[in-house]
Amino acid sequence: MSIEHRIKQVIIRTLSLEVDAEEIDDEDELFGGGLGINSM
Repeated sequence: MSIEHRIKQVIIRTLSLEVDAEEIDDEDELFGGGLGINSM
């Protein structure tokens, strides 16, 4: 398992997101577009 995949899993679990790590592209933005988690 890559470090990128593990980081995605931590973000998903911590923020209770309803997505799978595989749905998040390595180039997706965390803030604004992409995951849109600009108000944590």
